[in-house]
Formats: sequence, structure tokens, C-alpha cells
Amino acid sequence: MSLLLQQISINILTLSKSIIFFFFQAEDGIRDFCLSRGLGDVYKRQGLYEEAREFYQQGLKISIENKEELDQAFNYYNLGDIHFKACEYEAAIENFEKVYQIRKRILGEKDNLTLFTLKFWNDGKLKLGKIDEALEAIDAFVDGQTQIFGDESNSTAWAYWYRSQYYYEIGFYNEAIEDCKRSQKNLPTNTLVRTIIGKCDFQLGSEEAAFKEIEICLQSRKGGFVNFDLEYAQYYIFYCEYYLLKKNYEKVHQYASQLYEIPKNKFKWVQNHMMYADSYLYHGLAFLEENQIDNARENLETALAQANKIFGEDSYSCSKYNYAMAKYYVSQNDPQLARNYLDSAKFALESQSQILNPQLYADILFLLGQTYLEEGDKVKYFEFCDGALQNYQVQFKDCLLYTSDAADDLLCVDLGGRRIIKKK
Repeated sequence: MSLLLQQISINILTLSKSIIFFFFQAEDGIRDFCLSRGLGDVYKRQGLYEEAREFYQQGLKISIENKEELDQAFNYYNLGDIHFKACEYEAAIENFEKVYQIRKRILGEKDNLTLFTLKFWNDGKLKLGKIDEALEAIDAFVDGQTQIFGDESNSTAWAYWYRSQYYYEIGFYNEAIEDCKRSQKNLPTNTLVRTIIGKCDFQLGSEEAAFKEIEICLQSRKGGFVNFDLEYAQYYIFYCEYYLLKKNYEKVHQYASQLYEIPKNKFKWVQNHMMYADSYLYHGLAFLEENQIDNARENLETALAQANKIFGEDSYSCSKYNYAMAKYYVSQNDPQLARNYLDSAKFALESQSQILNPQLYADILFLLGQTYLEEGDKVKYFEFCDGALQNYQVQFKDCLLYTSDAADDLLCVDLGGRRIIKKK
């Protein structure tokens, strides 16, 4: 069936040029439908976002002229979705807010479409570092789905999965797994849910089991979608991290290069994209391990520059890029410059009501301790090591909690932004 749908979509695209004159000569109602819900949707499903964006913009203009508010909401939503995928988060938030206000006024605050719009609106806020606000909103979304459909419904199961994505993104891996398990009560074999569990398991130290799970999910996901390209990104990132751990740097470069190609092909009008930033990041970390110092610095600096332009300097989302730059300067025996980047990352993780990504936060504290040790300050070294170990314990609940007396005998594996404590 998916191949049939794909062929139908391709045929529509092929015919579109010959029938477009009719679309613009038709009556307003037909024209609205064809522009906003016809060609725009077809182009979007094919991953042709620039063409889709043009049709949604035209559809929006017509729906405004005709004062059709729900059609306006439809076009604002799709424009917001394209902006979000293109990492144009401010524009995405602006569009989703308009959708929310229209649907709230017409459909009501508790309507399911209104609730979903609120969820998408807050996806952008999460990306731009408004974590507390986004978490409050996703909790309200889950509660709303539960009240409407009950705790055992598929709709509520999907709501738990949505929230698990939030938790994964801010490094709350145990909480993400808990929500995925709630989701699996109704969606026991769903590969989207299993993918989140696999990625969390990897971060929590079950690398081989996670790798097998991700492989199964990836193969399953490939078969059912006309436009799967954007979904590949999370799998490419997983493989970059996995092969970085395994010291297979050729594979890291391979998947980092494939990651780069996605926005290059899909968002040609965009100069800065998170996938570009992550591609440079993993190239840089691999080059650092390979002792290709100049290549490492160039890629890591470019990754951070991309991230700063997308998310804003000192935002939570830039933390891992700042941490990577600090690792580079530690390798070059420049503890002071390393601390500049570490302080920026640390400040961002401390900027909300609770410490974000305890694992990355612990990595940062541990590296800060190393910079002071290089300068002979053992007091600060042990102080930061103790803080790091307490935060590791938040994630790795069955690991030993070391004290400063044992900090210099710490058994860790450094994964370039991920450090696992091993029991003695």
C-alpha cells in the first residue's frame, strides 16, 4: 500500500504543472482547497518543503482574504511545521501560536486539535531553552488526553510517547523510559516508542542491547513511509555515538556525512540547521580522537557557531557543543580556555528550576575538575569530582557513589559527552 500511495503522490506532482492554471482560475472554495490542502500536502509528504511552503503561503493569503479562520489555522500549522523541521524555531512558534489562538477561540480550549496545537507550540519553546514552560505544557497535554480519552486509550499512549521525547531531549532518560513503558501498554510493538527506549538504554550503558533494538526499529521504519529522510537523523546520530564509543571513527565520519546531506537536500534555503551542527560535532569528536587536531578544531568550532545561531548563545541546546569545545582545549593543555566553554555549558544546564541532563552536567563538572588538577589545585579538583559523581548517581542508580577519597581512582569511560561509571 505504501508503494501505491507513493506512486499516486508522484503522479499528482507530475500532473500538477499542467493543471495549475485551472487551480488559479477556479472559484475561491475550490482554489482554497487545492492550494492549501492539495498541492501543499502532496509536496510536503514528498519532503519537498520549499515547494510546499510556497503553496501553504498562497493558501494562507486566500484564506485570509476569504476570512476562513480554520483554513488559516490549517495553513499556519503547516508553515509552522516546515519552519520547525528547518530549525527556524522562532518562526515555528509564531505560526503555532496563531493556530492555537484560532482553534482555542473557535473549537474551545479542551478540544483535542487545540491541545495538539499547544503541544506543537511548546516543541519550539523546548528547542529554544524554555524548558520549564515546555514541561508544564506537555504535562498539561498528557493530563488533557487522559481526561478526554482515559488512561488506557491509544491517544493517551501517544501523549506519553510525546512526553518521553521531551524527557529524552533534556537528558532525563529514566523518566523517558517510564513514559515509554506507559505508552507500550497500548502500543507494545510500536517502533517509535522502542526507538526512544533504545536511545535511552544506550545513554544508560546498555550499548549492545540498544544497538540491536535500534537496528530493528530502523529496518521496520524504512518500509512504511514515502518521506522517511528526516527520521533517519536520529538513527544517524545514534550510530555516530555508538561508533564513537567503539572507536570506529570511519563509521562515525560515514554517518556524520550522511546526517549533513539531509538538510542540504531538504532545506536548501536554510544556512544553519541542527543536523549540520551535529554533523560537524561528530566529525570533530572523531578527529579529536584520531589526533587530527586542526580538523577537530575547525569542525567543533563550526558546530558551536551553527548551534549558537539556531538556539542562541548560552542556551541549553548549545551545552553539548560547548562541552565538546572544552574537550578540545583540555587536549591542548589550555585549562583556562576550556573552563570558559565549560562555564557556559554549566550555566545553561543550571538555568531552569532543576538541573538539566544530569549526565552531561556531571561530565562538565568532572572536566572542570580536571582543568583545576592540571593547574595543581587538588581542592577544587575533588570538589568538582564529588559534584560530578553525585549527578552520575542520579542517572545510574545502581552504580557506586564514590567520594573524594576515591575520586582519583575513578573508573570511567569517556564517550565524548557521555561518561559511564563502572563498578569496581
